[in-house]
Amino acid sequence: GCQISVGIVIVINGVLNLNSDNSISIFPNPAYDQITIKSSSIHSNEPVVLSITDLLGQPIRVEKMKWVGNADINIKSLASGIYFLQIKSERGAAVQKFIKE
Repeated sequence: GCQISVGIVIVINGVLNLNSDNSISIFPNPAYDQITIKSSSIHSNEPVVLSITDLLGQPIRVEKMKWVGNADINIKSLASGIYFLQIKSERGAAVQKFIKE
């Protein structure tokens, strides 16, 4: 008989390792000069580390800050391409892909 093999890859973006409703959003995406990051899952004044990496996982930029509900990040100096933004806190981490035009 016939046999068909199907491979499935599941990629989950933007979920903190806390509760299932915790997520981050980045807009605009694609972006040219600035991205805004929003998350209701991170507590106000919680210390976070924002990291931007390239497709190879190489760190491009790392910023430590106290979370205030959202963050505006200037990306004018980045080359056009695909990047990953990671937010880390003591309670977990989330990763979201964005495109720089």
